[in-house]
Amino acid sequence: MATNWTLTYQPGQPNPAARTRTLAGWGISSLTRSLNNLQADVVDIAIDGALVDDPAPWAYGQVCAIYRDGVQWFYGVVVTNPRQASGPAEGMEYRLEGPWWYAQRKIFEQNWKYRDPENPEAEPTERLVTRAVLCQRLNGPRMTTGEQIGEVVDLLIARGCPIQKGTIEPAVYAPYNEVRDMPCAEVIRNMMRWTPNAVVWFDYATTPPTLHVTSRDNMPAVTQTLGGTLLPGSGGVRVGPIDLQITPRHDLIVPAVVIHIERVNSIDGYSYTSVDVQKAPPEATGTEFGAMICTLELGGGTKSIQRQRVVAPFIDISSEDWWRAHKPELNSVVGLVMGHPQKANLTGIKKVGGGPGLPRELKGGAIPSWETQAQTYEVEVFTVFSGLDKSGASEYKHEFSPISIQLMGTELSDKTYSRTSSATEAEQAPPNLAQQLYDVMSVLHYDGSITLWEPECSSAVRPGMKLNIAGGHADWATMGAQVQQVREDVFRGTTEVGFGAPEHLGTQDLLELMRVTNGRRVSTRAAEREGGEPSEAVQTDGPTGTAIQRGANLGGSIIQQALSSPSDNEENKESKITFDLGTKEDPNPKLGVQHKDGAATTTTASSTELKSEQKGPGAGEEIPTITVVTTATGAYQLLWNGKEGLPKKAISLSLDDITDTDKGVDIKLRKAKWCVAGEPSDAPAKYVWVLMSDPIEGEV
Repeated sequence: MATNWTLTYQPGQPNPAARTRTLAGWGISSLTRSLNNLQADVVDIAIDGALVDDPAPWAYGQVCAIYRDGVQWFYGVVVTNPRQASGPAEGMEYRLEGPWWYAQRKIFEQNWKYRDPENPEAEPTERLVTRAVLCQRLNGPRMTTGEQIGEVVDLLIARGCPIQKGTIEPAVYAPYNEVRDMPCAEVIRNMMRWTPNAVVWFDYATTPPTLHVTSRDNMPAVTQTLGGTLLPGSGGVRVGPIDLQITPRHDLIVPAVVIHIERVNSIDGYSYTSVDVQKAPPEATGTEFGAMICTLELGGGTKSIQRQRVVAPFIDISSEDWWRAHKPELNSVVGLVMGHPQKANLTGIKKVGGGPGLPRELKGGAIPSWETQAQTYEVEVFTVFSGLDKSGASEYKHEFSPISIQLMGTELSDKTYSRTSSATEAEQAPPNLAQQLYDVMSVLHYDGSITLWEPECSSAVRPGMKLNIAGGHADWATMGAQVQQVREDVFRGTTEVGFGAPEHLGTQDLLELMRVTNGRRVSTRAAEREGGEPSEAVQTDGPTGTAIQRGANLGGSIIQQALSSPSDNEENKESKITFDLGTKEDPNPKLGVQHKDGAATTTTASSTELKSEQKGPGAGEEIPTITVVTTATGAYQLLWNGKEGLPKKAISLSLDDITDTDKGVDIKLRKAKWCVAGEPSDAPAKYVWVLMSDPIEGEV
């Protein structure tokens, strides 16, 4: 060999010249190099004459660099060192693999944002994890397949892998793909499935080697002529192709590409499927024989709606019916007349404590927390009335008697308010995906191999090039076949070139093309990665103001609720659990137990309980353990443990349920028989006290 070949062991260590020898100096008798698309580049070395038990000159995992006339020709890591002996012949072999070896063994990591559960209000912090949403940037926007490959290369460089990032051309917007514990090499291969007309190759002339991804349109073309060319001074020896196999792949051509893009969307708990269609060419129908038709599932949108009912009729200060409903004692007044023109200054609405009144009464529901512009506060409605009161033994004539009542006033309307409490946008479809696949799959590919002979391998053909063959079929001269593999035997001077469609375009039929969508995991955590929040978390706020009414006949603001455990004692039927919504000055709801003698105990609702030692007088019954909690929607909930095997119960009390001002807000204890399945019919009767606004009939 006229070319000067040298090999340096551990080129990155100090004084590499001390570890540099010619091939003959290392005893190398065979040297082959295989360059591959989406696989490790490999160099196989044979050292003949080395004894089978000689110390290995190069250690596993160490780097060797091979130079041709001073230019780096290969850079790889030692991966195997087989030894063999046959009769008098002994020898040693080595295999080196290029930088792809590192990509196969390094798990891809991606930055995610996480929140501290002990300090959820703090800003999220970034952390590298082995879960990834491919084609998503950390700040949310989509990245192209080429940019995703670049992110992989950046990680390899950061982890100390001997590699540089070169020109990475693919620019397909692929759908998000959530993966976990995936090697870097597999991430690159995953991205390349969306651009099968591109090739990954390494430039070994740089230190360290540079990774490039070149699309077919930008690949340099090289032409080989059948019959070869005459080698000067060789006495008729020709160099060039000595062997050829070629097959046109008409079976890989598709007349159309139709992609059904499917999303499952969730709106306020209801799911529905939406389907969009991309097709190429534009006139494609999908009925063409041999058309590529596939379904691509993308992440759907989610939306949660928070609703709050507000019952807020106008305050009709001049209406007799309105006043009778709010002041039941007026029902005994005959000839009721509300107000008088001469007493107009005694009629009106004002804010409790001073200030203008509000036009509506909050009778039910609660003020939505998001309606911050509307005013809601306690008001006093006042006027005078006239009429004959016949409620007592004697009649009493009212003439311009003052009357007033305190209400919760509001500017809100009588309706159900709603807002979107959480929303996740649907994953956007990759633009022009069908057209990009059609551009690749509507081209005639040529599969095959060609073997070249030269006195010394010129390395004129490599992956990332297009191959044309002159001197044969006319179509071969412009076929532009993608070079996928090159194997060079340095000592023999032969170069074997494999060309054609990439492996992931199919080995048998169009079914292999479906790998572009098969095995892909739809990402539901893209939003979580960028903000540290669960993608479908429902963020809700409870209501603010609640309905109240105060008047002499209403017993203050206590709203009576009651419950008990099954008992054979009817004496506690007048004992009841009281539930006080509180006042503006003291907004904490209170829970108490009130017995028939009027004795009462109360306690605030903040994680407190009525203890079981509190007993009804003469009843001999334990009061159930009761706790008041506030639910996420703002409703109050009573949690209690029954006796006699009664399971734990949870009774939700929404404000709509317990604020019935028209009926005096009196939901009392009602008695009903408690029957246990399997008990004999003559078993002693037991009773349960339930929360009801009307008596119930029969057994429960």
